[in-house]
Amino acid sequence: MVDAQLGHALAALAPTHLALAAAIAGASPALNWITYDSYPPDQIGAAFRNAHAFASLIGTQAPYFAADFDFGLFLVAPHVLYRDHCHAAPELYAPLTGPHGWRFGVDRPLVLKPAHDPVWNDPFRPHLTKVGPTPFLAFFGWTRDVNEPASVLPATDWPALEALIL
Repeated sequence: MVDAQLGHALAALAPTHLALAAAIAGASPALNWITYDSYPPDQIGAAFRNAHAFASLIGTQAPYFAADFDFGLFLVAPHVLYRDHCHAAPELYAPLTGPHGWRFGVDRPLVLKPAHDPVWNDPFRPHLTKVGPTPFLAFFGWTRDVNEPASVLPATDWPALEALIL
């Protein structure tokens, strides 16, 4: 997934942040890109499960160690829905690409956001992300409770959101 999508995301980032795009491209082969597999597959959906990856830069399993903290890169393929979920960890996203859709509550309206518009999620705040035509690439930060699992929150409109093209 990373090999197929990261280049497209970096091509979208490069016109405004060439040095950052080059640094991520150069570092990517040395990063440990993994998928978050703690969600039940039938709840998170096959599309997300197979179309995302993250690489921690600072954390317990990262090149730079920090206890109970995680900071890194998050990548999701175009048009994928990251279904409603929540977790104990407070979370910051610093999106490097866009547009993408967000909502902050099950069955609430989707809000479109451009690249470089940060998103903060308080602990246990329900949130969902719908990726647009460009792969979603963001820095993420979890500032505590990083070992607590995330939970999927069922919603009635997932089929419509999965079919939606931003």
